[in-house]
Amino acid sequence: MKKYFWVFLLLIAGFILALWIIPWGVQVTNNYAGLQNGKEKFEASLEISKAIIGGVGTGSISVLR
Repeated sequence: MKKYFWVFLLLIAGFILALWIIPWGVQVTNNYAGLQNGKEKFEASLEISKAIIGGVGTGSISVLR
């Protein structure tokens, strides 16, 4: 019974994470498509990468504590 409890919790956490990431990803994609030159797109992709890496790092640190 306990094994299925953890699977259930992981499924719920994955669903909540998907509900948070999907609208954010759509907004970022729409904003990124509106940029004009290569420099702006590069800087925007760099900021997106920083946000993703920072979020993963913060999440993993909070889980490990």
